Amino acid sequence: ILIVKQEYNITFFLYLSGIISGVLTSILLFIEQIDRHNIHIKKLCSPKNIHSNIDCSSILEFKDAYFLGIISWSDLGFIYFTFLFSILLILPFTISQTVINIFSFLCIGYVCYSLYYQKLIAKKWCTLCLFIQAIFIYLFILSFYTFNFKNIHELFQVKYLSIIILTAINIITLYSVIKSLIKSHKQYSSLKKKRNRL
Repeated sequence: ILIVKQEYNITFFLYLSGIISGVLTSILLFIEQIDRHNIHIKKLCSPKNIHSNIDCSSILEFKDAYFLGIISWSDLGFIYFTFLFSILLILPFTISQTVINIFSFLCIGYVCYSLYYQKLIAKKWCTLCLFIQAIFIYLFILSFYTFNFKNIHELFQVKYLSIIILTAINIITLYSVIKSLIKSHKQYSSLKKKRNRL
């Protein structure tokens, strides 16, 4: 990636590592969401101690785990980090950095809400969710120290805005299709197993 982008400065690497960590953690959350019985994810999310207050599944199943009651926060997290990763690769670094900075500043409120919700309302902790919150905080701090106001006017050029909007639309569409196909496949497999038992 560094060779393709021809970016060799430490700042680009710091952003890249944070965003890739977000994508990978979001993939684990996605697996947890569609496959509650995955033993590898269970090791991370559900300790053997029955009195533990760590449980990803229960957090992801709460009604408040859905934005506007429509799309889950885990889905939004995957779309968000995949979008940032794509923008980082497609746009010049000065532009992509500004995009990441703006989103990082906007999303810090979600971190506060998520921690408050897990601590005081659900009274359970989602390990993978906490990893995501840590990545949000990391990108927020990184953005705070590297944000450059001079790059904002470049961001609002039509060509860059068009790329950003099209990238977002494509990622949302592709993710929706892939998730739908995976769910259909799992439902088919489940029905097939039940028929075989009969």
